[in-house]
Amino acid sequence: MAGRIQQLEILNEVLMAIGQSLDREHMLRGCLPVMVRRLGCTCAVIVEWQGRGGWVLSHSLPRRIDKKAVLAGLPEPYEGSGSQEGKVWQAGARYYHAWQLPNEGWLVLGRGRPFDHLLRHELGGVARHLGLALVACEQYRELQRARRAADQEAELHRVTLQALAEALISIDGDGVVRRLNPAAERMLGSSADRLLGRPLAELIRLYPANPGEMLEAGLTGEPIDLRGKGTGEAFLQRPGAGPLPVHYTIAAIPDGAEGWRGMVVTLADRSERQRLEEQMSWQALHDALTGLPNRRLLSDRLNRAVAMADRYEKLLAVALVDLDGFKPVNDRFGHEVGDALLRAVARRMRDMLRSGDTLARLGGDEFVIVMEEIRSMTETGEILQRLLHALAQPFEVEGHRVVISASLGYTLYPILDEGDTDTLLRHADQAMYRAKEQGRNRIYLFDALERERQEIRVRRVREIRDAIGQGQMVLHYQPKVSMQEGAVVGCEG
Repeated sequence: MAGRIQQLEILNEVLMAIGQSLDREHMLRGCLPVMVRRLGCTCAVIVEWQGRGGWVLSHSLPRRIDKKAVLAGLPEPYEGSGSQEGKVWQAGARYYHAWQLPNEGWLVLGRGRPFDHLLRHELGGVARHLGLALVACEQYRELQRARRAADQEAELHRVTLQALAEALISIDGDGVVRRLNPAAERMLGSSADRLLGRPLAELIRLYPANPGEMLEAGLTGEPIDLRGKGTGEAFLQRPGAGPLPVHYTIAAIPDGAEGWRGMVVTLADRSERQRLEEQMSWQALHDALTGLPNRRLLSDRLNRAVAMADRYEKLLAVALVDLDGFKPVNDRFGHEVGDALLRAVARRMRDMLRSGDTLARLGGDEFVIVMEEIRSMTETGEILQRLLHALAQPFEVEGHRVVISASLGYTLYPILDEGDTDTLLRHADQAMYRAKEQGRNRIYLFDALERERQEIRVRRVREIRDAIGQGQMVLHYQPKVSMQEGAVVGCEG
């Protein structure tokens, strides 16, 4: 009788250990040691089926056991034992007892001798209780995972609503404001406490507008129905502020198959977008460092300048400026000083040019000047000479005194050059290199005749090389012989 009472106490202690936690890992770490200690087992194992991976020991006490012996008596998956007494098999000097769990796993206990029939039967109930507890743990874990996912989704919606640049206002079926985001508070110029619970029609009015319509057009026509679906451009009228161009969207919040229980109104400030578009357009056409027109804008202005020169029979000058000694400055003082020097050079050149002239930066230390409606070659030369002299004056840059110079080449359209815009730039570039060849810090005017002479020289050198390579030239010479030494000491052609 005392032994039976002791068995029941042991079973009760095991059951109490099983019900201590809804965390699977924590529960198994608590109940498996109790089974080993109180039932006199050598091991306690939870075995699970992993599909292609077969039977896997998901939890075991101790960690290192004879896996082959533990799995030796288990049936194929889904066969079951059909008995609460489970299965018993012997491997070596140990007996292994296995009970199927409701979650398609097994509880395996190893022992030096087998359990008696009654205890095996009662341990089957313990295994069933353990299996149900494991199912409950899994369900609890899924519930916690679902709650975390729901909380994350709610937080995502909250953060998204807070971060939206567009004003978002939710109204109920009566048109009363029930929810709005910070952007809506900023756009309406009031806090949520003062806006919630008030009819939206009392707070704002939307007047239809055509895309790109100016505010000076005024607010005309009937206001847009804030409880009717739609999207488009509009002017927003709000208390204490002028009209604001917006893009609006009004969408219904469904309630059932065909009904709706409110509306969501979104308002996007088009003035900010217009400002950003203008900024992006400016950045696409200007050099980020100096603010001067870039190559793309230069091409547009040069094409226009050529067309105007043709139409009104005016002179056009295209000059290319390359700084002398910029690289040593950059190498000595660093890129920050070099960039500051380029900005200072751009400012000084702008101050020396006329208001209608174009100064552009091609990149590096190269600049292009387009001078329209010039009266004569003399005037062009005087302006460019003054500019060259100004660039030779010292610069104070980031606490450093910097002295540089520039080489400038230019061409005149159409009296000296009749090419297209690309040709004008190429000829100005060639003239600039001639200025460098002649000693730098000087101006050189493109000379079409000199270019032709250079092309002829290049062509003749190429023809001679081709003739030598093809064996078309034969060298004839008269040797000079020293009568004293009897050896060839030279030759004559």
